[in-house]
Formats: sequence, C-alpha cells, structure tokens
Amino acid sequence: MDASESVLLPMIEDLARRALGESVGPASGGGAWEKVGLPAARKLLGETGPGLEMDLSRAARALRASQGRTIRPVYGLLVAHLQLSAMGPLAGLSPLVRHAEQHVRDGQVGDVSVSLWSALVALQAQQSIDDAQLLIDAILNRAGEDGVLHAMSVDDSLDAWTYRELTGLHALGHVVRLWPTDKRRTRLAEVATYHLRNTQPDHTTHEPWGLHVFAGASETRLLAQQQLHDVAAGLAGVRSGGVVMGLLLADAAWALRA
Repeated sequence: MDASESVLLPMIEDLARRALGESVGPASGGGAWEKVGLPAARKLLGETGPGLEMDLSRAARALRASQGRTIRPVYGLLVAHLQLSAMGPLAGLSPLVRHAEQHVRDGQVGDVSVSLWSALVALQAQQSIDDAQLLIDAILNRAGEDGVLHAMSVDDSLDAWTYRELTGLHALGHVVRLWPTDKRRTRLAEVATYHLRNTQPDHTTHEPWGLHVFAGASETRLLAQQQLHDVAAGLAGVRSGGVVMGLLLADAAWALRA
C-alpha cells in the first residue's frame, strides 16, 4: 500500500462506518432487502462479537428464504458477495447464488454488469467455476472502443451506460484480485483509465461503485477522491444517503486491506 492509498483507506473506513450507522433508520434510503447485507459489511470492517455473529446468522437465513429479487439485480448480487466474503462458500446456499449459477451456466452475456456480478458470486460460492471463468473472459474479449467495458448501444442513455460500466468494473476488480490473469489486469486498468479521463461527476451517483479499483492504483486515485467527496456530501445531507453506499464503502475498505 503506497502513501496516498494509506491516506484514503482510513477515510473510506470512517465514511463506511458513518454510512452503515445511518442505514438502520427509516430515512436511510435503502430497502429492507439490501439491509440484509449490513452484518456482513460490519464484519468486513473488522467488527467482532457474539452479537454480530447472531446478526450474520439471521442474515444468512434471510438470504436462504428470499426469492432473490431486489430493486436492481446488482444490489442482490452485492449482498450475496458480501455475505460470501464474510462467511465463506457455505453462505452461498441461497436463491441469489442459484440464480447467479444459472446465469453463468447459460453463458449469455446480456447485461454486462449482471453477468460479471453473477460470475463473481458463482466463483465465491465455488459453483460452476469453469462456466464463470469462461463468461468473464468472453465479456473482456468484447471490449468497446477506447478500452471501455462494453459498447454503448443506440438506445442507451449515458447515465445508464455509465452505471453498468461502473457496477461491472466493481465486480471485475474483485475477479482480478482473487482470480487474476494478465488479460484481466490489463482490461481492468483500461476500463478504470477510461473513466478517469471521461466520466464526469454528473454521470455517476453517490454510490461509489468501483471505488476499490480507482483507489488501488495511483493513476486513477483522483477519481476515487471525487467519489469520496460525493459520499461525504451525501452523508452531510446534500444528497440522500443509503444502505448501498455503506455496503460499497465497506466492500472497498475490505478489498484495499486484503
């Protein structure tokens, strides 16, 4: 960890704890489903104790009882990823993981972000590993122009396309960290560099998708700083906060410490 990254990590951890603390109230902006991920996020931030273990067990039961439906598919996959990161493959016995496994077995890219997240969750749960690896590499072999993760269609709005790019980049960052190849490292750097040079704050949200990727490389750290500025503004009330914000911050801190 270099000097500038070591400065960002305590800031990310502090904002994560603040966001998670605000995520328990009715005004937190997140649905009850996303809040299932809160115990795992707290564990990834280093919290311990019997109370947390009980909360993790309740969250695991809630995942197993769920139908795997959330407002956005990536939200549910993010929750599954956090649970698997906190508890290991045994946490993967849930409809969300079964949906992810089926997605990678089908082998259809479709939504690039959902495909990358499904592959990540399947790999973490140790399910359909070969299919997940093939799907990831198929996506990376279909790069858009200028190194972007995927091409923009004529029907896309810039905001929707950017959201898929950043949510997909977030999942890809974990894939590269846990199952690296030279091609994956190269594509991760290309996509991150593209967004450093081209993505404006107006086209992102206060959800810091890809934060651990941008903060983890000196070349793209400026964008991570912008994301943290937006998060701090959200927590100060300029924009509404939310459960997903806290989950992403905790996930980024965990990834940067690993």
